[in-house]
This record gives sequence, C-alpha cells and structure tokens, in this order.
Amino acid sequence: MRRRGEELREQFASDFDALYKTYLAEIERIDGEMKKIEDCIHCGACSAHCPYGLDTPKLLEDNYKDYKEVLAGKPL
Repeated sequence: MRRRGEELREQFASDFDALYKTYLAEIERIDGEMKKIEDCIHCGACSAHCPYGLDTPKLLEDNYKDYKEVLAGKPL
C-alpha cells in the first residue's frame, strides 16, 4: 500500500511539473504579445477596420497599462 502511495505522489509531482511548465510558457507567450503594444505608432489603421468605431490604439495602450500594473501587484 505504501508503494502505491509513493507512486501516486511521484505521478502527481510529474504531472504538476509538466502543467507548471506549460503555464510558464503561456505566460511568456502572453507577455510577448502584450509587449507588441509598445510598438504601436497610433497610425489609426486598426481603428479604420473597427466596426464599432473604437479608438483601438488608445484602448490597447490603456489595456497594456492595466496589464503592467496588475503584474506589479496593483489590486484590480
């Protein structure tokens, strides 16, 4: 019985490690996508395609600011 418990603990640790690595990779991917906002030159090309007439560059800028604040620990 003790051996089975050890096997389950090892399997859990392995599964958790794999899941955590996937989580960290996804965080890196998302962070990379968010950093693309820094390259926005506010040309308005994306706004011209918005069917709602939104100020897309401004919305992206605001969203990126919020994203960085949350990562820094600022409460929502």
